Amino acid sequence: MNKNELVVMEGFHVCKHAVRFNAEIAELVTPDKKLLSGMLQEHAPDIADVVLGMVQEISTEQFATYSNIAIRTPLAGKAVVPIYTENVCESTKPIVVLDNPRDLENIGAVVRLAAGMDCAAVLTTGDVDPWHKNCLRGSQGLHFALPVIKIDLSDVKLLQNKTIVSFDERGIDLNDKVNSCQDNLVLAFGSERAGMSQELQNISDAIVKIPQKEGVASYNLATSVAMGVYHYRNKQ
Repeated sequence: MNKNELVVMEGFHVCKHAVRFNAEIAELVTPDKKLLSGMLQEHAPDIADVVLGMVQEISTEQFATYSNIAIRTPLAGKAVVPIYTENVCESTKPIVVLDNPRDLENIGAVVRLAAGMDCAAVLTTGDVDPWHKNCLRGSQGLHFALPVIKIDLSDVKLLQNKTIVSFDERGIDLNDKVNSCQDNLVLAFGSERAGMSQELQNISDAIVKIPQKEGVASYNLATSVAMGVYHYRNKQ
């Protein structure tokens, strides 16, 4: 993403989280301000006045053309994609790395759970834009709650004073690493299709696997991240 590039926000919850976490909002639109006001009072009274103060009411026909999907809740908008200049890796909280992820909404689901688990950041490698609007929809707008950054794989090596724990079915059992849980962790996950790259294996301090029943092919990426992050957050 280039500086000042905009991302489309589709739906009430995406916009709600963008406002709540101080995104730079370019515009908010609704086809029904009265209905929106009721939803805000019920689901987000803390930001109701802010949203109602900036939202523009447009026709139902205009709202229908705002996105190429049907937006089921009466709010949409555009926000500026953040540019992170500070070193997000200075935090001692876990950092999630997705190595060449492919599924847009799955990336969003990972961002959503990483925000909920109070991770420091979500970093992605590969050619998929983690700020694609489908990713943002999958995270329900929680991209704005923590840094989400596309990096080159070589940048992972710059995570100084971090322990890189990568997840792969060829690793040792996750439970065998309980005693080594610590701060400053990078938890790295390969794609569902290709797994973890050799480059990431080479820089990993440990490679672990999540236990699963024999014959089960694999876990969904977001599910794997949820189990991995919870394991380390819960055991520290």
